[in-house]
Amino acid sequence: MHKGTPSAARKFFSVLLGMASLWACAAGWAADYPDKPVKFVVTAAPGGSSDLLARKLSQIMQAQTNATFVIENRPGASGSIGLLSMIRSKPDGYTIAIANPDAVAVFPSLKSPAPYTYEQDLKAVAQVVDLNYVFTVNANSPITSFADLVKFAKAQPQPITYGSAGLDTSTNLVAEIFADQSGIKIQSVPYSGGGTPSLMSVASGDTTFSIASLLTMKALLDGKRIKPIGILREARLPSLPNMSTAAENGLNMNFTSYSGVFVPKDTPADVVKRLGEMVTAAANTPEFQEFARSQLIDVKIRGPQEFDEHIRKDLVGWRQAIARRTAQAGK
Repeated sequence: MHKGTPSAARKFFSVLLGMASLWACAAGWAADYPDKPVKFVVTAAPGGSSDLLARKLSQIMQAQTNATFVIENRPGASGSIGLLSMIRSKPDGYTIAIANPDAVAVFPSLKSPAPYTYEQDLKAVAQVVDLNYVFTVNANSPITSFADLVKFAKAQPQPITYGSAGLDTSTNLVAEIFADQSGIKIQSVPYSGGGTPSLMSVASGDTTFSIASLLTMKALLDGKRIKPIGILREARLPSLPNMSTAAENGLNMNFTSYSGVFVPKDTPADVVKRLGEMVTAAANTPEFQEFARSQLIDVKIRGPQEFDEHIRKDLVGWRQAIARRTAQAGK
C-alpha cells in the first residue's frame, strides 16, 4: 500500500530543492548586479540634455559601485530609435536608456499603429530631473519676451521659422500650441539629433526661435549666442528671475518635461529595484546636485513606483494635447 511513497517523496523533495535553487539564484541576481558592463543608451546626440545627464550619472555610479557603464548615443526619430534598441535588448538590466517625454509619450502617441507604448514595452527605473521648456531667440534679436515674439510674428508677411528637434517631438507640439493660442503663423524647420542642432539654427540666424531645456542650451547661453525669452513654468526660475512665464502672458501651457532611466518591460523586479537605488543614490550626491545647479536645472528624484505613476499621468496629458491638436488640424 505504501510501495510508491519513497519514490514520490524523493521527487517531491527534488522539486522543492529545484525551486529553492531558482529562488536563491533570483535573490542573488540583484545582489551581484551589475557584474559586467552596462550599456547606457542615450536617445539624443552628444551634447544634449540626455547625453550630459547620462554621462554625469554614469561617472558617479561607476565611482560608487565600481560598475562600468558604456554610453551609446542613438539619436533620431524623436529618440525612438535609441529607445527601441533598448526595448529589443535582453531584459536583464545590462541595457538601459535615458529618455524624456519625446520618446516615451509623444512619438508613439503620434503614430498609428504605435511602434511601442510605455505600458506594454517599458519599465520606469528612476527620474533624476525636471526639464522646463524654454523659448529662445538669437542673442542679437530685438525680441525679449513672449509678447515681443507674438508682435514680431504678426508683423511679418510670412510665417516665422522655428528650429524644431523634429516633427514628432514635444517641443514641436508645444510650438504649435503656442502658435494656436497666440494667433500667429509659424513654419517648422526640423533638425535631427535632439535640441542642440535646432538651437544652433537660432544662434546662426537661420530660424527665429526654438524651444529646449536650459541644460541643452547652457553652452550657447554662456557663449552669448542665444537668449531665453520665456519659460513654461508656473513660477519664475530663481536663477533667471527676469524671464517671464507663459502663464503671465495669458497662455495656458503648463507643460513640463522629465529625464529618467528606463529598462525593457520584462526586466526582473529586483534588478529594477537595485538599478533604481543606484540611480537615485547618484542623483542625491552633492556632485550631481552641484552639476544640476550649474546647468540651471531642477533635480527631481523619483524611484520606480513614483516615476511610473508620474509617467502614466503625464501620458494622459500629452495624449489629450495631441488629440486636441489633431481635432483642430482637421477643422
